[in-house]
Amino acid sequence: MKYIVVAEDSNQLRVEFAQQKEAVIFSSYEEAQAFIKSVHEENVLPDKYKLRIESFDKTAEQLNQQDQE
Repeated sequence: MKYIVVAEDSNQLRVEFAQQKEAVIFSSYEEAQAFIKSVHEENVLPDKYKLRIESFDKTAEQLNQQDQE
């Protein structure tokens, strides 16, 4: 199973992490947890965002990208 990390604020603004317009995908839950830890340590996002791990569904991602075009 693949995972992504998502940040969300109290207004349900959703932020997904990407590099060069590609979703950052983790091959294990532990890798995603380590990424969250590094984001907190480096203060990448304001404290108002809560980070969580979600399973990555490639089909849903492709549909979402088509909707945005």
